[in-house]
Amino acid sequence: MSGSIKKLNGSIAYIASALILAVCVSGCGVFPAKSQSIELPLLTFEHNPQSQLIKQSVTVQYNDRALTFLVLSRISADSLKTIAILPTGQQLYSLEYDGRELQADVSELMKVKPGEIIAMQQFVLWPLESIEQEFGKKSDDWVVKEALPVRELFYADHLVLTATYSTYGVEIRHHLKHYTMLIKSLESQPL
Repeated sequence: MSGSIKKLNGSIAYIASALILAVCVSGCGVFPAKSQSIELPLLTFEHNPQSQLIKQSVTVQYNDRALTFLVLSRISADSLKTIAILPTGQQLYSLEYDGRELQADVSELMKVKPGEIIAMQQFVLWPLESIEQEFGKKSDDWVVKEALPVRELFYADHLVLTATYSTYGVEIRHHLKHYTMLIKSLESQPL
């Protein structure tokens, strides 16, 4: 399966940045208290995907609302930097994570914690083996299942995330917070 994931890295990389923004935008609704208590863990850079620059179009759908924005990400061997821009040119957020510390500059429009954005991006981009190891270190309650083109994340036997990969991009459903993020890969360049 690791080979299958590597083949999808170009599309996945595009998707990851979009996921981040989508998560941020989807936070504008009211979510159940229980779902807010489950925080997605941040992963290290021990087994991250190849270093690259990624440009993505992200659409977050929540109830009858949709928000589309542009996400630019730089993934390197030891950091992840992402910026999200609305069609008006307004910055929605800027995030930087080095495997230990998360720095964030987030617009008031963002209702989702910056860590959740990075965690979703990592869930889509990082290799399955790395995700399983990292989530296993956090708690035995986290379980990752993959049957390509679908990757799922469970916490205490409850489905949290579903990522469905395609040649178009990736669709991520956050089952606890009831939103969907559609990420379309626009451009990718190796570093």
